[in-house]
Amino acid sequence: MKACQTPRIDVYLPGSTNRAELLFELLDEYGTKLYEWQRLVLRRWLAEDKEGKFVNQTCGLSVPRQNGKTEIIVARIIYGIVFRKATGLFTAQTVSTADIVRQRVQEFFYENPYEEIFNLLTPRFRLKPKNLDFIEFQNGAKYRFTTRTRMGGLGSTNDEVINDEAADMYDSHEESLRPTVSAAKTGNPQFIYCGTPPMVESVGEVFARTRKKILEGEKGCWTEWSVDMLTDPSDREAWYKTNPSLGKVLLERAIEGEMTSLSLDGFNRMRLGWWAGLEDKRAIGQKYWDACFTETPIYDDSFAPVYAVKFSPDRTTFSIAVAQPLMDGKVHVEIVMHRPMSDGFQKIVRWFTEPTNGETVPRWKKCAKIIIDGSTGQDILIEDLMSSGVPLKKIIRPNVREVVAAHEFMFDGIKGQKFSHYGQPALDQAVRLAKTRPIGRNGGFGWDSMNREMTTCALDAATFAFWGAKTQARKVKTAEERSQNAERVRQILSQL
Repeated sequence: MKACQTPRIDVYLPGSTNRAELLFELLDEYGTKLYEWQRLVLRRWLAEDKEGKFVNQTCGLSVPRQNGKTEIIVARIIYGIVFRKATGLFTAQTVSTADIVRQRVQEFFYENPYEEIFNLLTPRFRLKPKNLDFIEFQNGAKYRFTTRTRMGGLGSTNDEVINDEAADMYDSHEESLRPTVSAAKTGNPQFIYCGTPPMVESVGEVFARTRKKILEGEKGCWTEWSVDMLTDPSDREAWYKTNPSLGKVLLERAIEGEMTSLSLDGFNRMRLGWWAGLEDKRAIGQKYWDACFTETPIYDDSFAPVYAVKFSPDRTTFSIAVAQPLMDGKVHVEIVMHRPMSDGFQKIVRWFTEPTNGETVPRWKKCAKIIIDGSTGQDILIEDLMSSGVPLKKIIRPNVREVVAAHEFMFDGIKGQKFSHYGQPALDQAVRLAKTRPIGRNGGFGWDSMNREMTTCALDAATFAFWGAKTQARKVKTAEERSQNAERVRQILSQL
């Protein structure tokens, strides 16, 4: 049985691959042999129009692990350096992956037996400064290798960005990296994503969203080795259809071990490239969440806002959310604070007891209720707020029945588009991670994170704030109403 060299999904715009063939000749000459499937991917990425510009400016590759994706990336980086004189950036989620790719690129230039390849390096890099995270060349090319951070791309300009381990890219990574190619000095930018299908604990949806857009017709290329449905792990034919390097760098014995140690779901995603079912374990589907997005909320100021404070069970994080009805009848919720517990309780207390912008009245006096949940800090915060003048009647400590009700209100509000948000990263991320967990014996549920290292704290706070706005709403009295009430109180007292 031979490994399949052609992908199950192969979406791309055609173009000239003459320069891709020159790259293959160069690599062959200097001892780097690529398999046919690796060449196919590079032909898609490097296809050019009549003006020598990439026809596929956005490219995606999804292939099971240990098949030789790194060789494709290294070849693409060498192409950018030698053929394009490019300023490029390689990003990965882990330090080890960034280091491996950097070392492989360095080896091509440092360990190559041909002097003309070595001489492409600038004089200072011929001394092998291998501890640096970039490498530069006589022709003006420069390549940097780094892990992704929220602000990692800001301030830089690149001709090309290659993102490995793309299933773990956050929206914040995308937002900082994508604009760096907008002013590419070559005038010919390219943005590439590589990886395996996201597992349920993956925190980013950039890779999945890019795949969806290209498969729905957006310009770009997507190359994928995968099964289209959940498959029996013992199906060896499926192994060879989805692993193009099986029998070469990847051995059957390795897959046999995975077959016995991995879950059905895990084996299908990691070894067979299965993409289906990513939404199955999520409590809140992305289409419902996206439908609740409100770019410019118009508040109904006749209602007082409701605040909710949530402490995460792992004692690491707290979130504060605010909810207020809108003029269209929806309830809009925002996260106003999402901080580590190390910031201390006094930060929360000060926030509630200080006046809002341009006001003289503290926040707690202008809200309907303050809902506080989470055994980590609930008692301490309530005591500190009361010591600072917040009356106990202003505070709600939800019991189990109310916790269940809050989650039911939130779930129905999102599905019925009665909920409103404007796409805050902390809240968006919590929604992507949230699955349900049972509460009590009567079908009640709460949120739980699918990633042990991340919390749904922001979503929990939003849930209680939404519930509070739906059940504890209080109309704000106008000055005239307050005057009338005061007069009525005086009349009652005068009759005593």
